[in-house]
Amino acid sequence: DPEGRRVYPTLHLRPEDERFGQQVFERLGLERQPIVVSMSLGVGGNPAKRIWDHTEDERVTSSFERELMLRLLAQGAAVLLDKGYGDEELAQANKVVRAVREAGYQVEEVTEGDLDRMQDQTGARRQPRVVTFEGGLGKLAVLVRRSDLYIGYDSQGQHLAGAVGRDLITVF
Repeated sequence: DPEGRRVYPTLHLRPEDERFGQQVFERLGLERQPIVVSMSLGVGGNPAKRIWDHTEDERVTSSFERELMLRLLAQGAAVLLDKGYGDEELAQANKVVRAVREAGYQVEEVTEGDLDRMQDQTGARRQPRVVTFEGGLGKLAVLVRRSDLYIGYDSQGQHLAGAVGRDLITVF
């Protein structure tokens, strides 16, 4: 600023996004997990950013993405997966989710409406290892902030993680 003070970016999140993040963590038992990693496999409309396998089979997901997710889970992490924006990103995220389910991990796919219906019943709460969601940037920012680590491609998620002060790993 003109007076020589440092000015840092500020992120103002909506109360409804804050409530969403709180409900995801409380109702799905994420606060009891040893480590929670938030992740986005979105590439901001630039498929050249994605680490692909060299195959023509559209049913096969990126082995990098699949192995990253499975290794995080094998190490005891719970993962919040933002399914991204647009048909291509959603399809890629769904391929990773399918591989996670095939490996025997519990996945909970949530929307705001699902959370409204979930009851916070001690002892009977869900405790999935992977939680997927589709939502706006505010919801992603809140979940990233509540996580221990963010992992994603060089795209908007890394900027959100930096803005909320979260440790992050960016894949280039």
